Amino acid sequence: MMPAVRNTVVISINTSWNVVNFRKGLIEALRSHGYDVVIMAPRDEYSSLTAAMGCRYVELEMDNSGTSPLRDMVLLWRYWRLLRRERPLAFVGFTIKPNVFGSIAANLNGIAVITTFPGWGRHSSVVVCCSELPRPCIG
Repeated sequence: MMPAVRNTVVISINTSWNVVNFRKGLIEALRSHGYDVVIMAPRDEYSSLTAAMGCRYVELEMDNSGTSPLRDMVLLWRYWRLLRRERPLAFVGFTIKPNVFGSIAANLNGIAVITTFPGWGRHSSVVVCCSELPRPCIG
């Protein structure tokens, strides 16, 4: 694996609409700290709006709701190829397919992974379960 060549963070999600409507704060924070932000998502009517947010958009064909193992392996290959080309410092995945397949591909390329679980809120069973752990276990 070749080392990262710049301060780039890849954010991947299953729609550009989600990026434009819900990830603006994250993108602004990353950019204010000197990071270049690359968005990897399927093309939709919001994809072109990511440039106005200061991001570079990379189209990633993805079957968002499909359950075909073959299509999922193709998605893994696409992630691996795109991440190898981009060589970011970190990969941030939102939604299930980017979290699973993007994280595996990032790992295979030696790229740091930040996995997120948006939408769980503070009352989800996982958050409640984790809040019961001793402090040293959850940081």
